[in-house]
Amino acid sequence: MVWDTKVPGDPLGGATVVNDLVVTAFLDGTVVALDRRTGAMVWKYRARGTINGWLAAVGDTLYIPVGGAKPPQLLALRLPPTSP
Repeated sequence: MVWDTKVPGDPLGGATVVNDLVVTAFLDGTVVALDRRTGAMVWKYRARGTINGWLAAVGDTLYIPVGGAKPPQLLALRLPPTSP
């Protein structure tokens, strides 16, 4: 095993690797990014609704389906640049 990190919820089973990050989301709307090499939590974000689908990344933007929002929405978060 490379690393094992406790997270603040139950991931929906999907993780997306973007640059130096592993990003996953929870049904309660929490999104977390972990350092790909160490598993350390780099940042956390709380969406305004439940997340009920897989995340996608294009370039430096992370797309998150927030199906439990009123109305449902697609959230786009700009990711930090890759570390040197």
